[in-house]
Amino acid sequence: MKVQSGKEGLEVIVGPRAELGVSRFRIGERNWLGGPTADTVRAQVRVRSTRPPRPATVHLRDGGEADIVLDAPEEGVAPGQACVIYDGARVLGGGWIRRPATAAAPDFAATSAA
Repeated sequence: MKVQSGKEGLEVIVGPRAELGVSRFRIGERNWLGGPTADTVRAQVRVRSTRPPRPATVHLRDGGEADIVLDAPEEGVAPGQACVIYDGARVLGGGWIRRPATAAAPDFAATSAA
């Protein structure tokens, strides 16, 4: 079951577990420890403390934000959770998950992971 908040209030969407996966999301209040870098970085990201980091492409944005594009969908991605960005064992930075990508949010990074 998936619960979404909309303009009319809460909405419950029932479907297969595979539908819970999120491939793209935005983080805010980004803290970057990785030093100078390109606008796009291949890395691993962790969105659940009990799960291993997942391969992803990180698109750094102005205003302390970044778009995260996971190589494979991840369950349990929700606004308000932390996202930590790694290069192997080295922490590059992180931020707070703002929202998953939707068709209504076309300003997300359009490229997908290779």
